[in-house]
Amino acid sequence: MEQLTTYESARIQVAIEGSITALSEAGILLHVRCNFAAYAAIRRTHGAEHLNQAFDPRETRFGHDDFWLLGENQRGEPIATFCLRRFFVEDLYALIRSQALWFSDCRRLVDPLFIVECGITPFGGEVCHGGGLWVREDYRGWSRLAFIMPRFARAIALRCRPFDHDSGMIRKDSRDRSEIADRKAVFMGKRAEAVDSLVVPRETPEGLHLEFRKRPLVNQRDDLVDTPTVGSEGQEQTRVRV
Repeated sequence: MEQLTTYESARIQVAIEGSITALSEAGILLHVRCNFAAYAAIRRTHGAEHLNQAFDPRETRFGHDDFWLLGENQRGEPIATFCLRRFFVEDLYALIRSQALWFSDCRRLVDPLFIVECGITPFGGEVCHGGGLWVREDYRGWSRLAFIMPRFARAIALRCRPFDHDSGMIRKDSRDRSEIADRKAVFMGKRAEAVDSLVVPRETPEGLHLEFRKRPLVNQRDDLVDTPTVGSEGQEQTRVRV
């Protein structure tokens, strides 16, 4: 495993510190956690009937490099989660075919209906696998947490130790526009691509720049406080500039 370059290390640190500062100014705090039982409890408290088994402590034994992110508002309420695990494998695709990615007991196929038949070039080494993304409804959109959380987790993982590949399961939706489908397809990849994807919430010569907009006037139950303002088609939304 090659060590991080000076440029990569600096970019990772700027991304971490800048994201923390920008989110703090928006009233959002991020915490790194290792207890996945707490993650599962939060998700189930907020109505999740099914969790991705790769991050469900009832199905998986976690390693010391695995962690999850907890987003909280200023009242200390959970508003977002994202999980990340690290594998050292010759071929991650073999874990998918055997279902060991989701279930610790891989002596048999837990779900016989799930069969992987397509061919793919083997890849392995140190591979990060992310998922378990959840954002509370009243924070979706304007907070950009769905955009920030995976990239912040990626930055934390890189700072702890470099990895070869970043991976995750991406839901294919036939309703996606072509540019959205392309964006999903290139979201993850090798280490250099992971570093380039990090959010830098300030003006820099390159990279993704984060810009927050005004929070919608809704409460936790999604009751409109000011219907004309919230429902206006001209309401300005968060923008990300590339």
